Amino acid sequence: MPLDVAAVLGLLGLALYLALLLVVGRRVVRIAARGDLLAAGLAAGLIAYVTQGLFLFPLAELEPVAWLVAGLVVALDLGPERAREASSIPSVAAAGSSCLRIRLPRLGAVVAGALTVVVAMAGLAELRADRHARRALTAVASGRTSEALDQARRARGDRPDVVRYRVVAARALALAGRPAAAVAQLDAGAEVSPNHPVLLVERARTLDTPEAWQAVLDRDPRNGAAWARFGTSAARVGGSNEAEAAWMRAEELAPNDVAPMLDLARLYLAERRLDLAAQSLERARNAAPGDQRVVDLAAALDAADG
Repeated sequence: MPLDVAAVLGLLGLALYLALLLVVGRRVVRIAARGDLLAAGLAAGLIAYVTQGLFLFPLAELEPVAWLVAGLVVALDLGPERAREASSIPSVAAAGSSCLRIRLPRLGAVVAGALTVVVAMAGLAELRADRHARRALTAVASGRTSEALDQARRARGDRPDVVRYRVVAARALALAGRPAAAVAQLDAGAEVSPNHPVLLVERARTLDTPEAWQAVLDRDPRNGAAWARFGTSAARVGGSNEAEAAWMRAEELAPNDVAPMLDLARLYLAERRLDLAAQSLERARNAAPGDQRVVDLAAALDAADG
C-alpha cells in the first residue's frame, strides 16, 4: 500500500498519507484497548486491514469502507470521552480549559470538512480526467489524431499532477508524429514522480531506440517484453548480433511468447542460416500452432529452402 501510494501520488502524497495513518491510528489503537466489544472489534478490523495492506495493493472495494469505519472509530474516541472530560472539571479556571477542549474538536471538524470539500473536488476532477483519458486512448487505438490530442489535453488539464495522464498525452503526441513533445510530457511526469517505471517504459516506446530500451533493461533485466523491443530496435539500426542475443533472452524469459521466436526465424532466414531459422520456427509452431504468422513464415522458409 505505501509503495502504491508513492507511485501514484509521489513522496509528498506518501508523507501526507502516512501522517493521516498516524493521526487516525493512534485513536484506533486506543479504542482497540477498550472494553467495548463493538468499538474494539471495529478497531481491530482496521488494524488488520492496514497490516495486510503492507503486503498487498489497496483494494478499491474495501478502501472506502475501511475509511468510513475509521471515521466511526475516531468519532467514538472523540465524542463521549471528551464530553465526560468537560463535565468532570469543577473549577472556574478549569472551565476555560474545558471550553478550549470543546472548541478544538469543533475546529477540527471545520478543518476536516474543508479538507473533505477539497478532496471531493479533486476526486471529481480525476473522474473527468479518467473519462477524457479513456476517450484519448480509444482515439489513439483508432488513429484519430485530432480527437486523441484534444481528449489527452483535457485529461492533463484536469489533473496535471497525475502521471498516467502525462502518459496518455505522450501517446497522443507520438501518434501525431511529435516525439519530442511526447518525451517532454513524460519528463514533466518524472518531475511529479521521479524514476517511475511506467514513464521509463513509455519513453522507450516513444523513442524506440536501443539506448532507450537499454535504460529499461538496466532497471528491470528480467523484462522479456523489453528484451524483445530492444532486439527489434537493434535490428533496425543494423545490430544483428545484439538483436539475436536480445530475442534469445526474451524467449528465455517469456517461453510462451511467439514473437521473439518469429523474429529470430526472420533474422536467420535473412542471413540464410536456414537450419537455425527452421529450429526457431518449430519452437514458434509448438508455442502457437494456429498462428497465421507461423504459417506465413513457414511458407517463406520452404520457398527459400527450395
